[in-house]
Amino acid sequence: MDDPKSSPRRLRPKKTPPKPAASESPDLSSADISALDLFCNDLNYEEISFESWQKTLDDLDLVVPLWVSPELASRGGENVVRFHRNVRKSHKSAGTREPVSYAFTLPVATQKGDIFVYSAQGDRLADKAGDLIIIIRFK
Repeated sequence: MDDPKSSPRRLRPKKTPPKPAASESPDLSSADISALDLFCNDLNYEEISFESWQKTLDDLDLVVPLWVSPELASRGGENVVRFHRNVRKSHKSAGTREPVSYAFTLPVATQKGDIFVYSAQGDRLADKAGDLIIIIRFK
């Protein structure tokens, strides 16, 4: 009996997908075309590279050290970190600083230098939000 790993596979001919039935395109009225042109003229977009987009999001990340006693870190429990985050409506606006109290559970046996990341809790820019990165420090 042939070893299935060494035997050649049988290739099947590629099937061509069936051609879709010719459908009539809907006739657009001149009012529809005008509305569509008006909509398209109001659209603005900016072409940026992936690296630029990623850097913009990374700049929104907020790193906050949390100073705890070794005893609290070892037993864990509820904790609150207080910080200010920047909130801007656009790249050009100055923005405001917003005070935030973020409650989270410190896991049992937390070590010095442990990092906790909470997505979309950092600085804000329009509809984007960076991550909140909490780094554990011992007093």
